[in-house]
Amino acid sequence: MSRQKTYSPLIMYIMIFIFLIFTGNLFSQSKLWATAYYAGWMQGQNNDGHLPAQNIDFSAVTHIVHFALVPNSDGTLDTVSNSITAINSSELISRAHAKGVKVLISIGGWNSGDGFRGATTLLNLTAFVANLISFVTMRGYDGIDIDWEPLGAADATLYIALITTLRTALNTISPETILTTANGSQADIISRVYPLFDQINLMTYDMSGA
Repeated sequence: MSRQKTYSPLIMYIMIFIFLIFTGNLFSQSKLWATAYYAGWMQGQNNDGHLPAQNIDFSAVTHIVHFALVPNSDGTLDTVSNSITAINSSELISRAHAKGVKVLISIGGWNSGDGFRGATTLLNLTAFVANLISFVTMRGYDGIDIDWEPLGAADATLYIALITTLRTALNTISPETILTTANGSQADIISRVYPLFDQINLMTYDMSGA
């Protein structure tokens, strides 16, 4: 017949205390993000489109990615193509922040590869990153989402240089300035810079041949 183990009340209290500390840290480190992409063309030129910022249910998300700036090959930013106007930024950011939601600006989108390749050459990279930092600072975004599409194996050197330089520059604003990326099947490239991202979002439709 086995003897039942017993513990003193003091030991039990210590064990419970340690458990609460451990689980508290675990939950604080694993806070989930609910991220939504918000297309500028749905917002319209002056927040007067099919889905203006005031019609967003901010309670459903923790982060919104404003989509999207387009990189020009000379390192400048195209704010016109996807209606990333000053008023649209202001309307989205002010309303999101009032609800405790962070807003990132996306740069890229489908067929943005040529623009990124030109913007991230040795000649243009410094100015390109400076333009991104200036845009984020002036408009009040909480971070940047990189959506280089398509990203191929030959782009690895340029992509890594961009992410490394951009992360360093964002840290001069605040270490809490967010850097994310959206990628499909380029794990070999992303694996070389993944610690520099706050979040990596997978475009699973690219993985299935779409």
